[in-house]
Amino acid sequence: MLLPEVGTDARLTGVHADQAASRGFFTPNKKAPMKVTPLDATSYAGGIVSIGSAVTLTQWGVIAGILTALLTLLLNVWYTQQKNAREQRLADQQAHLADLAEREAKARLAALGVKL
Repeated sequence: MLLPEVGTDARLTGVHADQAASRGFFTPNKKAPMKVTPLDATSYAGGIVSIGSAVTLTQWGVIAGILTALLTLLLNVWYTQQKNAREQRLADQQAHLADLAEREAKARLAALGVKL
């Protein structure tokens, strides 16, 4: 019996899509998840270890410095946005209070009969 390859359409290989889906080999409109075999995982780990061992202590220091600088930049941008939002809310509140005080003063003067 023909089984579809991963990521292929069952119509192209001769297996009905319902049969393939019921066996777990194929789901319509979805790609099959990629499975990593132990041999692949070992190969990936070996590649990572070889790259890591090729980097000298000085280079690790440079990498750490760059990462620290990027983290500092991101935190500074976030903090500045928070500070600007706080200052804007404070300015809006002060403007609202000044408007209320002006209206209250006009209302008191109008109550006393003073024309402006």
